[in-house]
Amino acid sequence: MTGAIRSVVVCGGGVVALSAAVGLARALPRARVLLLPVPVPADALADRLPVALPANGALLAKLGIPVGRLSAQGIGALRLASRFADWGADVPWLVGEGEALAPPGIALQQLWLRAAEGGSVPPFHDLVPACALATAGAALPQALHPASPLVGTATALHIDAARLTGALAGSAREAGVQVAPRGLAIVGIERGPAGIVELGMNDGCRWQADLFVDASGSARALRGSAPAPVADWRPMLPVDRLLLAAPEPYHAIDTYRARPGGWQAHWPAATGYGFSATSDEAAARKDLGAAGARCELVSLDPGRLIDGWSGNVLSLGEAAVQPGPLGLLGYPIALGQLALALELLPGREMAPLLLAEYNRRAGLHADRLRDTAIALYVAGTRPRGAFWARAARAAPPEPLAARMAQFARRGTLSPLAEDSVDRDVWAAILLGRGVRPQLTGPIALNMPVDAARTAVWQMADDLARTVAALPIDNGNRI
Repeated sequence: MTGAIRSVVVCGGGVVALSAAVGLARALPRARVLLLPVPVPADALADRLPVALPANGALLAKLGIPVGRLSAQGIGALRLASRFADWGADVPWLVGEGEALAPPGIALQQLWLRAAEGGSVPPFHDLVPACALATAGAALPQALHPASPLVGTATALHIDAARLTGALAGSAREAGVQVAPRGLAIVGIERGPAGIVELGMNDGCRWQADLFVDASGSARALRGSAPAPVADWRPMLPVDRLLLAAPEPYHAIDTYRARPGGWQAHWPAATGYGFSATSDEAAARKDLGAAGARCELVSLDPGRLIDGWSGNVLSLGEAAVQPGPLGLLGYPIALGQLALALELLPGREMAPLLLAEYNRRAGLHADRLRDTAIALYVAGTRPRGAFWARAARAAPPEPLAARMAQFARRGTLSPLAEDSVDRDVWAAILLGRGVRPQLTGPIALNMPVDAARTAVWQMADDLARTVAALPIDNGNRI
């Protein structure tokens, strides 16, 4: 086959499927895009607990749901930072969204580490605007106003899945996406050398398309029964069970607290407790208090498909990647891979070299986000408990091991291909986990320790004063 894609079938019932349908319909205005709704599996956290990271803003705008609209219409609630308590450190520490303050001529973590050689310094997160805004309970719309000195602060969003579904449904109608009637289901799949030839439906019809998108979660409705090559992440991401309880009141900081058998999370959409099948479920439920007896148990299988795009079938969401619940990375990974698919979109011939390039880059993108979660388990000083002892025994993947080793040696953070995570976020994770370099960086060595301490304290004080001058939003106070 040659030429442009003329028809697309998207299979899925959640926000990942809708995002894919809208994105493809806008990229291919002459193509027929048909959405086949199917039930959302329990473990499809990308659909159930969607989060958008700063790197996802450009694609969201292309889908007709820019970050500003999501926030203004109450579809998304700003997430400025994540707090980690009892996580191998004596005091809680924060990882802020987006960049920290930028001193001239030196990486911030190098300046902070040099200053720490001379005595006490403010926590690293006191140098991150997003953290300062969240802990102060500042009125965020004012903080991000074009006239504010903090206008460049990057933000993430916790998104209400039901409201996002409605917003995306509106974008889908505008883009001409057709939606199959509820109750229509696949009863048979005919396959050929290039992928799916046609779908047999329960109404007797047979569907054909140039491109099929599987966003059906772990059900992988379009993959069939044949086993697919999978990169198994379970040894490195030990949480394969998640308890979900009632949602929390909104706050701009996600909180994670390490427990001997796993960790407890407070998100705006839910309270969660992540643990492994080898941990004590009864103890996990007890930790959740009264909600523990009523909460939902979700089983997870962390890993990703090696070939997320195979023939004429593109897998997205948990149909392609299950990253586990730490950081709620499912929707960011799906959006990143959708953006890449739209960038490399082939014609009807599905050129093997182009699909191989997609699979290479999509795999790296997922692996880089996954590595932030792995680092929270294996870097630095681990919390106490059998769960954490098992997690620490896992060997990190080579790129992460090299990154942690470089940081532990000199405090450097070299760029990696397809890494959508800011360098300052990586620094906050590794510093928060207690990793301290053995050597001072060469640029930092040229700065006297007292001058470094003065600079760091001045930066923290200036940021605190800027935030203190903003109005306080009592509904957002932490």
